[in-house]
Amino acid sequence: MKINHNKRFTQLVVVMAITLTALAVVAMTGVMKFSAKKAESQMLNHAPIIEKATDKQLLKQYAQLLSSIDPSRTEYFQMGSVKVLQEKDSTVLSPEMSFVVARKNNDCYYRLGATETYNLQGVYVYVNHSTKKVMLSKQKQMAGTSFNLTKFPKRFQDEGYQLSSFIKGGKRQIRLVNPAHLIYKEYSLSYDTVTHKVTEIFTKTANETSPESQGRGKLIYVSFSKLANEADLKKYDPFEVVKQKEGQWQLQQRFKGYELISM
Repeated sequence: MKINHNKRFTQLVVVMAITLTALAVVAMTGVMKFSAKKAESQMLNHAPIIEKATDKQLLKQYAQLLSSIDPSRTEYFQMGSVKVLQEKDSTVLSPEMSFVVARKNNDCYYRLGATETYNLQGVYVYVNHSTKKVMLSKQKQMAGTSFNLTKFPKRFQDEGYQLSSFIKGGKRQIRLVNPAHLIYKEYSLSYDTVTHKVTEIFTKTANETSPESQGRGKLIYVSFSKLANEADLKKYDPFEVVKQKEGQWQLQQRFKGYELISM
């Protein structure tokens, strides 16, 4: 059985890439100027305000937001959920799945739905709770990411997104829409106005078979319940899944009934 060991980690990185791209478009396409009076009015009326991007200080602030979810960092922790729906009829293309990503250099743990991956302490352990299979090998060198925030301004500044925003319940939501875009029709993000931590991301992609048409695209929702700079990998022990006895790898008792596949 030939396995691409980086593929599963890449799935989580793709989720992070979606959020990173969404934030980048906000930061580089438009930045809001809110006075205290205007913000207070927004909290009462909930009406979006269309504004242009000019404030360099706020641009720097959004760049800091980007760095808080950048998957190319050497250490971070992220927890949340992701789901994908079909536009128009809300057909579920991918049911809501929780995720956890904890990474420090080449050591990492991640969970997506019913799967878990440990890549630390010298071993690589992949657990699929749906199929009851456990794959085991030596620790893998995880593929790095190549995100470079300096490239986003050039990419998005001329793409014609319209920016609107409002504040509600202590969160600021920013929405960018460009119905003519052939890949990403819409971005929306929310962040806590006190902690400045990103809480939600929404992305609407174009119809893959007919990008120019409206409707039938994908609606991608990503929410974050926790973001941290420390991975705290000591909480994730691969040897709670497998053990070595007399030179042979075995599953721990709580994984009785699972199949162990050594690679």
